[in-house]
Amino acid sequence: YKFRADYQSRQLWSDTVNIPNASSAIIQTGQSSFPVKVVDSGGSGINNVQVYAFTSGGSYIGVGGRTGADGVVTLNLVNGDYKFRADYQSRQLWSDTVNIPDASEVTIIAE
Repeated sequence: YKFRADYQSRQLWSDTVNIPNASSAIIQTGQSSFPVKVVDSGGSGINNVQVYAFTSGGSYIGVGGRTGADGVVTLNLVNGDYKFRADYQSRQLWSDTVNIPDASEVTIIAE
């Protein structure tokens, strides 16, 4: 048998296991911490901005958080293509699409 977990809008699969020889199956998420920074036009981080993660196709994956004093929020994400939205001063600001693990971070500029 193979087992599937739907996680962060991704389908993750276990290796094939033989039942009853195997008593469990493991599904690896490949999850890692990814920093998203929200800055003003001068490059200074903006505190307390809500940031959301979306698939490259625009589906919200249920992951988000608020920036700290340095303007950074770190999100735990499965490898894949993402874009991020920051809600700041009644505006929705979007990042470019990035690939995790190829990108090490993304910055959203509040202009």
